[in-house]
Amino acid sequence: MEGNWETGPNIPLLLLAIPNQGTRSNNFEIAIPNGAPLILKHKANGLAPGHNDFVLEDSTIMHPRVSAVFFSFRIIIGTGVAMLLLSWGACVAAQVWRGRHAETAIDRLRRNEF
Repeated sequence: MEGNWETGPNIPLLLLAIPNQGTRSNNFEIAIPNGAPLILKHKANGLAPGHNDFVLEDSTIMHPRVSAVFFSFRIIIGTGVAMLLLSWGACVAAQVWRGRHAETAIDRLRRNEF
């Protein structure tokens, strides 16, 4: 899922990548150096497995298509962030609307409308 092909202790944590399953490498990547073992193994020198470990000797792939899993995860995260921004925007809009249109109980008390 992380787009790491090789196994090792100093694997980067990929923030953005375009995986290429045909060449078993990434065409483009933005990464944090040595970050994957911290996330996957909870220690700086942990051994992070790569996708090449899940291929049999006859080239049978033992994992799902890398690009499908990789981009599906990014779409899920993007959708979650968009929903958070939408809900925060709705809260701000409701507060602005209440401030402009809602009367307070003190205003009604002053006009003796209770």
